[in-house]
Amino acid sequence: MNLCLLLAAESEGNNQENLIDLGNVDGKAYFYNKQDRNWTESRTYCQEQGMELATVDSVAQVEFLREQYNRYWIAARDAQLPRALSWDATNEQVNDIEGIEWEIIVDDYKLCGAYASSSRKKFYMLECSYETYVLCQANITSAI
Repeated sequence: MNLCLLLAAESEGNNQENLIDLGNVDGKAYFYNKQDRNWTESRTYCQEQGMELATVDSVAQVEFLREQYNRYWIAARDAQLPRALSWDATNEQVNDIEGIEWEIIVDDYKLCGAYASSSRKKFYMLECSYETYVLCQANITSAI
């Protein structure tokens, strides 16, 4: 199951290759595109535009994007680290057994988060194969 971060937001205006300029906050310029893509396609799209999938790491960014109201992929994704598993019948955690190692044998990202804003702000877990809009960011550098 692929899961990735989505973000809710929407605005008007245009920039390069059908990107809509949402504006700037905390040294980041946010842009989105209304074509549905999965998480991997969204990351590639942003890179092709000379940007990256957006990150949301401050209260100011959450509040800024909260005014937009739509869903967008952002850069959070599975760290591909070992995770706790539980037994289905008992919901008890699977314990490590001496001499047995866990190995992750998938090449794709599996777990990512989602952010949606409307009247409430929440993070969600969603499948990365899900298709929705993309949110890209460009870092703004100030000239001295």
